[in-house]
Amino acid sequence: METRTTRLVIALAVCLLATAGVFWLIPAQTGDARGPTDIAPAFFPTASLGICLVLGLGLLFRALRPDGPAAEGTASAEDAAGEEEGLTGRSLLLDLGLWIGFSVVTMLLLKYVGFIVTGILALAGWMWFCGQRSWMVIGLTAIGVPLVLYQLSWTALTIRLP
Repeated sequence: METRTTRLVIALAVCLLATAGVFWLIPAQTGDARGPTDIAPAFFPTASLGICLVLGLGLLFRALRPDGPAAEGTASAEDAAGEEEGLTGRSLLLDLGLWIGFSVVTMLLLKYVGFIVTGILALAGWMWFCGQRSWMVIGLTAIGVPLVLYQLSWTALTIRLP
């Protein structure tokens, strides 16, 4: 698929999904704030999807712009990235399948073993998959980040994670 077409399809998909989330999914799945000083449960998901929508619109604008890299006929560094060996065809599908499978397992673990254990395992796995090979960096990050997030979610937002 041509680079410009790919960018256009991705931009439209991001915009469509973010819009559906902001206007349909989040209002249907979240309630109101408990008190006048509480943050509504929909605030952070709406803010996140709002940012995704703005970025998707930026992608859309760039894909439709006639003076962008795709219109010049010269490939930019990001356009050439997909042409490198190992980033096309079967290996790309394998990587994508691994990421999707890993995400599904992470969500299931979150339900059954809790946030801290799942966070440690998931973060260590993601770091390894992304090329980090220092066990000290993986260990400190994978243990530290979930513990800090767990504590911050309670002290700052009074939200108990599973």
